[in-house]
Amino acid sequence: MGDSEVVRRGWLFKKNSTGNTWNRRFFMLKDTTLEYYDYEVPEKITIPNPPKASQVIDLRGAQVFTPGKESDVTRANTIALQTVPRTYYFASESALDIYMWKEFLQGSIQAIVSNSGRVDISILKQKETAFASSPTFSTPTPVQRPVLCVDT
Repeated sequence: MGDSEVVRRGWLFKKNSTGNTWNRRFFMLKDTTLEYYDYEVPEKITIPNPPKASQVIDLRGAQVFTPGKESDVTRANTIALQTVPRTYYFASESALDIYMWKEFLQGSIQAIVSNSGRVDISILKQKETAFASSPTFSTPTPVQRPVLCVDT
């Protein structure tokens, strides 16, 4: 995988392939791969031997989508990544975060299909900034309950 540019990095939950267990993993999306680790990988690696990923997922021929109601995955903020050997499920605590992971994955897959080789990160970052300020992804305001005053 070498010196591929890291397109997106961060924590997600990954559904175990043999059960309904969700494990927190650190992910790095590179040009044609999605790597995950059991620990956070520093942005700048200064050691001679870079950390080894728990798994490297090849994105060639992959599709990313939101699981439908017919899926057995019921966790909120979930996406599915269908690759040649299997389908992976990832979740985030934030709707915005998982939406942007989906966008970045789709961008990487599209770059592979179009043979451009590189994802235009600047467009995706602008989109993320715009969505972050959108009311669709903002945290709901707590409901203000009226205070009842009783004369005694």
